[in-house]
Amino acid sequence: MKTTTITKLLRLSGFVGLLASSPSSAQKLADQRVVQMPAFCQSVTQIMMNYGTQQGLDAKASTRLAGKATDAIINQLRTGKMSPFMDAETMEISVNASTDSHRKWLSLPEVLVSAMGAMPRNVIFIDQVNELRFLSQAAPRSQILLLADGQGEVDANRARLVAQTARALGLEMHVIWSGKAKDPTAAKAAQGFAMMSAMTGGSFLDMTSGQGCGGI
Repeated sequence: MKTTTITKLLRLSGFVGLLASSPSSAQKLADQRVVQMPAFCQSVTQIMMNYGTQQGLDAKASTRLAGKATDAIINQLRTGKMSPFMDAETMEISVNASTDSHRKWLSLPEVLVSAMGAMPRNVIFIDQVNELRFLSQAAPRSQILLLADGQGEVDANRARLVAQTARALGLEMHVIWSGKAKDPTAAKAAQGFAMMSAMTGGSFLDMTSGQGCGGI
């Protein structure tokens, strides 16, 4: 997966200095990655193509399903809201997974974490920043997928505190940012989220970077 370091972002935001007293943490930050939109979209598409193949579809049908599913997922993420389950065959997305045997519901958080370059394990989906206050109740060594839309402030201090709590529990935090690109306050929050994910070994995806997914 094509990535770029967030060192420059962190230096510009002043977050590297926040951990100046901890060289190992600063080095860890320098080594973390920001997931690029084109690579992310390609990964989502490939995951959905594999799903189609597993369901017995031929190459043409799998490609068609993957394209439609990727469009549906990306368009929903851009709204800043996401329901956690998807029936890829009908493109229906739902808050609650159906128990009907003929419905094949996929866990979107697991799909997204995988597309961000990690192996999904006990993924906990959060779409409200305020829910981070319950982080200490998460099962140890879980993965957190946070969809942040600019609602709720995360400054350097809060980013550090949240990351410390997450690291104490072995939590890996992945953040998808869909906030307002030209809002200075939102941009500052995005930097906080980038810091938060980097400190826990997670990835950060900025959907406002100007990069797209081909025709999406």
